Amino acid sequence: MMPESDLEKNQAQNQEYIQNLQKQLKLQDTGAFYYSLVENIPQCIFCKDLDGRFTFVNQLFCRMLEKPIEEIIGKNDFDFYPRELARKYREDDQRVIEENRTFDDVEENKVSFHETKYVHVIKTPIHDANGSIIGIQGVFWDITKRKQAEDELENANERMRHDLMAAAKVQRRFIPDSPPRIPGFRFSWLFEPSEYVGGDILNIIRLDEKRWAFYVLDVSGHGVAAALLSVSLTRMIDQTSITISSMKGNNVSLKASDELLDPKKVIHKLNRRFPGDNTKFCTLLYAILDTEESSVTWIRAGHVPPLWIQDHGARACYLHEPEGIFISNLPYNDSYLQTKKIQLAPGDRFVLFSDGITEAMKDKQEFGYDKFEQVMLGAASSPLDQSVQSVLRSLSDWTGSSKFDDDVTLLALEKTSDGH
Repeated sequence: MMPESDLEKNQAQNQEYIQNLQKQLKLQDTGAFYYSLVENIPQCIFCKDLDGRFTFVNQLFCRMLEKPIEEIIGKNDFDFYPRELARKYREDDQRVIEENRTFDDVEENKVSFHETKYVHVIKTPIHDANGSIIGIQGVFWDITKRKQAEDELENANERMRHDLMAAAKVQRRFIPDSPPRIPGFRFSWLFEPSEYVGGDILNIIRLDEKRWAFYVLDVSGHGVAAALLSVSLTRMIDQTSITISSMKGNNVSLKASDELLDPKKVIHKLNRRFPGDNTKFCTLLYAILDTEESSVTWIRAGHVPPLWIQDHGARACYLHEPEGIFISNLPYNDSYLQTKKIQLAPGDRFVLFSDGITEAMKDKQEFGYDKFEQVMLGAASSPLDQSVQSVLRSLSDWTGSSKFDDDVTLLALEKTSDGH
């Protein structure tokens, strides 16, 4: 019978043998699992030593190079890729080793005479049991179709951007380059589309020797569709502009069409010939300045009310009546169309604007009519151009951005104190 001490020693040896066997089996299982993994995932897998020589590649990598594994192991990138690409690959490897970090990039991949492809590659360092870097391992996969689609989309976006820039230039041609020189009166404006082009538009038109029409038009929505509609509508107004009724010597008599001289007829025409569908509409505030009377006669077609600033900013009020009905291709009632008239004193300002100003949002709060009035009153002692620009600064401060969700338009008329 075996002594108890020998029996315990034998049992310990058997236990150690069993544990070692289990470890070997586990390693074999792990190795089999790893081999199965790298040979079945749809990505190219490789390992390199510190000198850039391949120490392992999977079969997908072999098929990509069109070489058996025996002709790849021990070779480097310069044996298979164009020199410039191979140099880049090697520099990337060195960066992974020197900085001990993961490399992630989209890069070109070209083998022999085949066309250039694009691959997404990830490289990581390989460490030994002591933590020292002994090489790198990498994985990459073909994203050529995705890259081509992204490039096509980027090119399409770039073409669209150029088209929109061209459209913006066209739209701005319908806005005066500079204010007209009118003794005793001064105009200034602000035009900031929320996109390249917008649904707002403004203009100033000379009607005859003593009268000028000016307006702000706002088409529902913004962007290209709204811009096309706003340009169409303003063309309907401007096409009935000035004609020369007589010429005697150096004296030229100017006279606009009857449509422009009568604000109601302007609204009638736009409603009658409105080019939009039932989902579209526009608002308009059309006004006529009579320089001889120092008066402004205006009509509102669903537009926000004008702001009248009096006595150099001593007081201000919104002229809410009459509101009128917006312009569309739907039937409307003539009784809603009324004109109003005020007399301007020196230092008075008459301000037309779009709801992109009052409805500019900060969190869930609108800029609002009160704040707009405060800004205009606060800048009433400044020159008109500076007063108009102060609105833009206030809106940017309010929203926290120089770009706005809606078009921002303002057209201001001032009766000067010095008559110039």
